[in-house]
Amino acid sequence: MRKLKKISEFMFFAIVSAIIAFSITIWQTLLPLYLDKKGFEAWEIGLSVSLIMNLSYFLSFIAGYIVDIIDWKRSLLIALILLIFGTFYLIVINDLWEYISFAIVIGIVNALVTQSSVKVLVRSQSKGRGLMYSSYMFLSNLSRILASYASGFIASLTGYLTLFTISAISLFPAVGIVSTYKGKSFNSSKNEDLKLKNVLNLYRRDRRLQILVATLFLHDLSIFIAVPYLALYAKYIIGTDEVGVGILFGTSNTTQLIFQLGAGWLADKIGGSLTLALHFISVSLSYIVYSNIKGFIEALAIYAFMGLAIALDLPARRLLITKYAPEEYVSAINGLADTIVGIGTIIASLIGGYLWNISPHLPILFGGIANLSTLPLIFYLKYRKTRHKNPQKIYMINAKG
Repeated sequence: MRKLKKISEFMFFAIVSAIIAFSITIWQTLLPLYLDKKGFEAWEIGLSVSLIMNLSYFLSFIAGYIVDIIDWKRSLLIALILLIFGTFYLIVINDLWEYISFAIVIGIVNALVTQSSVKVLVRSQSKGRGLMYSSYMFLSNLSRILASYASGFIASLTGYLTLFTISAISLFPAVGIVSTYKGKSFNSSKNEDLKLKNVLNLYRRDRRLQILVATLFLHDLSIFIAVPYLALYAKYIIGTDEVGVGILFGTSNTTQLIFQLGAGWLADKIGGSLTLALHFISVSLSYIVYSNIKGFIEALAIYAFMGLAIALDLPARRLLITKYAPEEYVSAINGLADTIVGIGTIIASLIGGYLWNISPHLPILFGGIANLSTLPLIFYLKYRKTRHKNPQKIYMINAKG
């Protein structure tokens, strides 16, 4: 384990996150089909998938505060232990209420990992953060590709029990290396005076941060009308099975991997706001076209394009957040933003379920069109200049937005 000391803090985090990404993706890819097999109703599947993907948003503020207080390594270890127990619990789930308890555990895990990534990013050098975050996403997406392609074959050949067991066992090496890694020393005294009131005041005084959060709220509200029903659309309209769904998501993850580093470079080059605008437009185009196709080859092409669209998202989001917030508050600020955005995703799942009952095409088509409402706000954010305040001093925002 001595060699681990020589690995940079951010690279170490990226490796562990890649293991976590593999563990979650290998069952999450087929989650709608697994719940459908369990007898869940369409709206229950929509709500369930939305919860597993977005409940972490509601927990992000608290998770970010925890990461700021106890540091990212301890937070990551807690997340790993919870994920192991949560994955085994998924095997025995039979109804929505049991599933909700599982979703809460996964929400805590995702929230801790996400806010830890922001903390590690802001502790690195400020130059090239978009590209650095894309490097982290590159490793995670590589794991998602392997997991997505493998999930359908494992479930079809050996069943879901084996799938969940492989997911849980894959986390054991990560627990070992997190427990033994020695990185930068954590200065707890710096965060002893961290107050939730200061975090809220910082958000309240920064107009650009408020505009960014409103934009992301509209984006996630629109997109998650469609997201829980992508796999079901592939099953009932396109006519594919678990293997086909795994191939579709694996293809999306592959193109995301190919373009991830370029997306980070683009965010550093033209700014987070314009990169997000490109993301919004390309996602909307993907969903509008996907809602009108019925062939597997066409779907494969759309999922490949979705991967490019998705690659543009997170590097731009995190770049903007880390520019607006000082280091000691960045995880809590990012968590607050994610919490506000997450409210929209739960509303979205209910809208999507209603539209699915009318027509399987509608959730995806409506989500793609509604997402275009984000463009006026993101372009306004790009060209707005403002002062950024925190409880200690005034920060001028001179960097690209």
